[in-house]
Amino acid sequence: MTNRAAKFLEQWVSQHMTPLSYDEDDTEAKGSARMCLADAERKGISQTELKDTAGGALEAFMAREIRKAVDEEARRLAEKGP
Repeated sequence: MTNRAAKFLEQWVSQHMTPLSYDEDDTEAKGSARMCLADAERKGISQTELKDTAGGALEAFMAREIRKAVDEEARRLAEKGP
């Protein structure tokens, strides 16, 4: 894992991860992984470098990030109340 790839992945997720519901069949995660990889390659970050940074499986990483984002939004709305 490189610092450059870690920074890129963190920024990419914060800019692009706005799921509205859980991704039961990982369709959104797969699409996000493809878009992220294409953006990374344009920045000179290799597929291997990005996958290593994501823990080995970019789609699984994106699926976790989607679940985390949905959970955080649900908590925010619950705290806000009716």
